[in-house]
Amino acid sequence: SSSSSSSSSKNSDSFLETIQEVGLLPTLLKQNPIELRGVITLPFGTFEILYLDEELRIIKTGQNYLAVNVRQKGTEEWF
Repeated sequence: SSSSSSSSSKNSDSFLETIQEVGLLPTLLKQNPIELRGVITLPFGTFEILYLDEELRIIKTGQNYLAVNVRQKGTEEWF
């Protein structure tokens, strides 16, 4: 029983390490892949940067949508 407990602990540690390395969403999607269906066609991740400075980013996606992202103060992330 201790070997299964040890194995479970190693799996948990590995899962947590992966989350810390690549983030929660990519880790969950790797464990539970999803299939995207609908009007979005691959490659859906393409975009063109129309404007960029330290605080603001404006992009145009491959589907011709516009997005305005504002950098949160004190972080490197865009929202």
